Amino acid sequence: MIPLAREHVAAGNGYEVIVVSAQSQFKVKLRIETWTEEPAPPAGWEGHRDLHMEFPTGELVISERTRGAWGITIAEGDRHARLSFRGRGEAKHLAESLGPQDDLTLYEGTEQYLLQLWPRTS
Repeated sequence: MIPLAREHVAAGNGYEVIVVSAQSQFKVKLRIETWTEEPAPPAGWEGHRDLHMEFPTGELVISERTRGAWGITIAEGDRHARLSFRGRGEAKHLAESLGPQDDLTLYEGTEQYLLQLWPRTS
């Protein structure tokens, strides 16, 4: 799934979604929303990936390779997942131009992701 995620920002297999950020120097922002039905596509985002997720235990785990993992509980069941993104190009450009003396915390949240989940009915 990693090569597919590199090509399309994110890829999933139903149980796992891999998101490849545009840079690795500073933190990205992730917002997770759960809905009872499909929400309108969010305005102001550069693009999105539509995925399918299964939550047989109702646990959603977010794992960062270098920072560990944390989880949240959502309703069990199959979900549609829309991962929207913005700031990837800007974050990549910043990361390539920063030097070792730069304060990376100033750029945290430049790259942003929004994960919207709602029940799958078909």
